[in-house]
Amino acid sequence: MLPSTQERFAFQLVAAYLLLHSGTILPLSGGHADALSPDVVAGALPFSEALYIIPLSMLWIVGIINAVNLIDGLDGLATGIIGIAFLACAALFGVKGEIALTAVGIVMAGALVGFLPHNFKPATIFMGDSGSLLLGYLLAGYTLQGPLHTDPVLALLILPVLLGVPILDTGTAIVRRFASARTIFAPDRRHVHHRLVDRGTEQGAVLTLYGVGAWFGSAAVLMGVLPAVWGYLLAGGTAVVAVVWAWRLGCLTPVPAADGADARSQPVGGLAENEIPVPVDIITTGDPASVGGDGASPEAVQDRSADEPEADETPIAP
Repeated sequence: MLPSTQERFAFQLVAAYLLLHSGTILPLSGGHADALSPDVVAGALPFSEALYIIPLSMLWIVGIINAVNLIDGLDGLATGIIGIAFLACAALFGVKGEIALTAVGIVMAGALVGFLPHNFKPATIFMGDSGSLLLGYLLAGYTLQGPLHTDPVLALLILPVLLGVPILDTGTAIVRRFASARTIFAPDRRHVHHRLVDRGTEQGAVLTLYGVGAWFGSAAVLMGVLPAVWGYLLAGGTAVVAVVWAWRLGCLTPVPAADGADARSQPVGGLAENEIPVPVDIITTGDPASVGGDGASPEAVQDRSADEPEADETPIAP
């Protein structure tokens, strides 16, 4: 039996708390490595800073876990996007002189590159929810391991740019479902990758999002090395271009009721995967001996009157 959404969310909160308990938090205290010290557990983090750093850190970890899970909608998509994000973050740590952290990111990206040929369409191995949730957890924790910029606000802005593709997809999904008066967990086919597939092919959509992910990653690295003013301008320009692109794709358009009902598309001319055919009794007007498939006696079956419209005998699965 699979865990419910609430149970999964509870486990994610526990996992995020354990990461925070080890001293891994958002680098908002000036962007220095000392702000990430395990001494936070002993109360080294001032209470005034803890009031906003700890909730934001929890939000970041749980949000990235779920964002990576949502982007795992096409073969090879999440694998490539997360690999690019690890490489970009490793490059950012590298220019900051964090050699050990750079090596960790390169190793993670290399592992994902090795997995990609088996996960790209036509995939022979699927990561599933367990793989995507784990990768999201590792990536969220990795991005908090070192200083990103000496300006704390810019350091905070670098993080969503670094993981631009999953955050853009998740953010547009939340806005779209709120605008449609639906729960944010309701499925639909308005995700970024769905819209790209509708305009081309699945492989083309995946490669396009690889390029978008590389663009986000490059922008994050530049933000980390530029002066604060230029970093803010680059962050704002990147956000505007990304939102306009998502809007042009139709990712922000409210979902009609019928579109939500058809979110899990059924194969044409056949049964959906895991669907069990339901036996349906069909009444015929032929030989009375062949009537009574539901257990009724032949005498209980009466002829239809001449002016009675013929009933639709097409079996309808519940």
